[in-house]
Amino acid sequence: MASRCARLARTSPVVSFGFRSSQALAVMVRPFFLASVLLAPLLIGACANAPTEGTRSAAGADTLRLEPIPEYRQIRDCTADTLPCRIPDAPDRREVERRLGSRTAVAWGGDDLWTIAYRAPDDSVTGVEVGGGVQLPLSRFEGTRLWALALRLPSADSAVVSLRLRVRQGDVSVADTAAIREWRGPLAPPKPHRAERLAGTLRTDSLWRDALGAWRRVTVYLPPGHGRQRRVPVVYLADGQGLSDYARVVDPLVASGELPPVALVGIWVASGAPGGGPARGPAQDLRTIEYHRGVEAIPGADSAFVVARYQGHREFFTEEVRRWAEDALFVSRERQGRAVHGSSSGGNYALTLGRERPDLYDLVIANSNGGSNALAPPEGGWAQASRHVLSAGVLELPSLGRTLTALGDSLRQHGVAESVTIYPSGHDRQVWVESFPDALAWWFAEASPLTDR
Repeated sequence: MASRCARLARTSPVVSFGFRSSQALAVMVRPFFLASVLLAPLLIGACANAPTEGTRSAAGADTLRLEPIPEYRQIRDCTADTLPCRIPDAPDRREVERRLGSRTAVAWGGDDLWTIAYRAPDDSVTGVEVGGGVQLPLSRFEGTRLWALALRLPSADSAVVSLRLRVRQGDVSVADTAAIREWRGPLAPPKPHRAERLAGTLRTDSLWRDALGAWRRVTVYLPPGHGRQRRVPVVYLADGQGLSDYARVVDPLVASGELPPVALVGIWVASGAPGGGPARGPAQDLRTIEYHRGVEAIPGADSAFVVARYQGHREFFTEEVRRWAEDALFVSRERQGRAVHGSSSGGNYALTLGRERPDLYDLVIANSNGGSNALAPPEGGWAQASRHVLSAGVLELPSLGRTLTALGDSLRQHGVAESVTIYPSGHDRQVWVESFPDALAWWFAEASPLTDR
């Protein structure tokens, strides 16, 4: 078993942080190996702690001094029944040196193994953490400037993971801007084409919020050739300030005819504390207040303000923006032509609207979030439920995957169309953006026709 693990480490392809895929876009629903996530512990658990070829000595430069994993991450060192997990005795320092060569950082992986390594510029570095889709600390080889992290990650060769290294020097943590890239496994979907110049149109407007007496920005994507001849289906996106990234992967598919015309309307979210400045906890964070029901119950919350803010934002999102979009943008006025999308806390909001306003949305797209409220039946009962496209990453909190899978099971039992995917990734915006066209393709296949006059 040890020789098998070593063989995987030797033969895994290398991707440096300068890697950029130039392959063409592959569309339609992509298999991200949910089955392998569920079966992997049975297949690989036996070699979770197996020593690799060239096992290090107990001290000196070959010793990896393990950094503690933050408790909230809920990822632990490998045992026979944990997955994903950190491999405490890997990688091998000589392998790290060989893979790095003259580079600062490198990642490699395949099958169920994934590794990242970093060479610090000097001895002042006291910590290195990989952010993006992984969010775990690297550990240092004693007496060297080499840092590394090795994981057992189901279907790592199919993974897409964004990577952002942060380097700590004393009390200061800074991003290593030369190492902000991605890992794309050899069996991962090709990187989608991202349009720099859109065939459609992208614009940002400011709308007056009657519900709260304030202005709020809304970013809009309209497909090429859209006018007032025919209304098009529309997706309303939480965290609308990031809509541009979604538009740039959708636009080439609409322009080529691979996706039908669709409009995107992104409602920007508030941030910080109600009185300005940084938020000090969820009860004072405007994004949390607007996207999560029940924040008023958190100790220290201004319950009257929280409830009024949540209800006012919901009125703006579901009513004021919708009516404006139907009049000004000529998008669908029918439930069958509307979807709501969100990721992280925005995903919680999309799921909540699916419970509270199933009369408005035919489809809920929710990435990387799912509280227990997601399991509640929608207003009017399951017969009124929206379709759902749900996803989470295997490196996220295990409760997310369990909740979304349970929600998918419940929807299926009640005859509601659903799609649930557990990606070999983490809490990763890159995965949310790249999987968005697949969610739209699934919707059009399930619910066509979606246009109305």
